[in-house]
Amino acid sequence: MVRTGLGSLGVGVFGPLVGGLFVQHSTWRWCFYINLPFCGIGLILVHFFVRFQTDRSSLREKLVRVDWIGGFLFISSLTSFLMGISWAGIQFPWSSFRTITPIVVGTVGILLSLLWERYGARQPFLRRCLFYSSSAVAAYVCAFCQGLVLFLALYYVPFYFMAVHFATATKAGINIFPVTCFLLPSSAIVSVLITHLGRFRWALYLGWTITTLGSGLPILMAVRGENIKTAEWVGIFVVFGLGNGIVLTSVNFAIQSIARGEDCARAASMYAFFRTLGMTIGVAVGGTVFQNMMSYKLEQLSQPTSINHYLLYSPLYS
Repeated sequence: MVRTGLGSLGVGVFGPLVGGLFVQHSTWRWCFYINLPFCGIGLILVHFFVRFQTDRSSLREKLVRVDWIGGFLFISSLTSFLMGISWAGIQFPWSSFRTITPIVVGTVGILLSLLWERYGARQPFLRRCLFYSSSAVAAYVCAFCQGLVLFLALYYVPFYFMAVHFATATKAGINIFPVTCFLLPSSAIVSVLITHLGRFRWALYLGWTITTLGSGLPILMAVRGENIKTAEWVGIFVVFGLGNGIVLTSVNFAIQSIARGEDCARAASMYAFFRTLGMTIGVAVGGTVFQNMMSYKLEQLSQPTSINHYLLYSPLYS
């Protein structure tokens, strides 16, 4: 785990800067294109370096074991729900059937997928054995919340600097360094301490306390606006990065410790699933809140709300 954290340190720290350079000097699409060669290299290296002792079976048997129905129900339902949330108050009014229908369909579909996982699937991807205790459920909820909180900040902090301080995309990527520079090192250090001490609860309590503080301090940025000093917002982001780094590792340790021995691999996958789910929902809900509040403020200032739609559909972002 420590090696993984240190290995991804360079990517985590310099990723926002590289993305800012692409956006400012090329096109935002390169933020996605740049991943393709690394994915290809990883796919090749896995074949040579990853060795697992697994039960040998044919391709047909492997395909049969996949929970296709559960996966389709959950993914399509979540997509429908997020589409409705993304449209609400922006493309269509909250009361519009075009908004309500995908939200309702998505909610019902998610419930049906959970029922299918419970009663119908032979090899469910949401296994009951992983949620056998309240501690396990709490750990997965923590993974979800951590992904949501972290990616809300990583997504909207650069946007704040570009909108309020008129920073370039590159400068906004540099400004988020205090978060990324402290997130992964603190995660690696805490993993060493947990391994040495044999306890993880202290890290959970400490991490969530610091993360809560770091999530509340940005209120000062809203109050001070463009008058906030550099040392102040750097300190805020340092606190936020430290807290999230501690939570990142401690939740992973908690899930591995709580899971039964034979379920450790599935528990690790479920941790990644819930954390990614939190990231997805966090960015989608954050965008909806931002767009709706922007329209509300424009109306208060007697300004046309079409400004909001122009920003949303501007060729600059397409």
